[in-house]
Amino acid sequence: MSTMNVSCWFITAIAVEDDSPQSRDSRCFGFYAEYADAMSAVMQNRCDMRECLYDYLVMEEIGEGIHPEVKKEIWFKWMEERRGWYHCVKPSEFVGVVNWALG
Repeated sequence: MSTMNVSCWFITAIAVEDDSPQSRDSRCFGFYAEYADAMSAVMQNRCDMRECLYDYLVMEEIGEGIHPEVKKEIWFKWMEERRGWYHCVKPSEFVGVVNWALG
């Protein structure tokens, strides 16, 4: 068993149709070991994570293991007029929902 405290930053996009949590779809685009690399990918919208579909992105710092703990989450909302992802508070319909990347 590992004694190191290993974690990565996962980036997941979420689509919300009609503002209904029941009609949401998500896709984990990948992960980075370092916060700065993950944040850079979001700010650059690397590989077009918007895909003309997704409304939100969440960056989750997740540790290793089975059913790992989400240590930290950072939320972004797509702003069409600015063509980019911008920090936002966690949408109220997602309060209590974590671990988007791994399920």
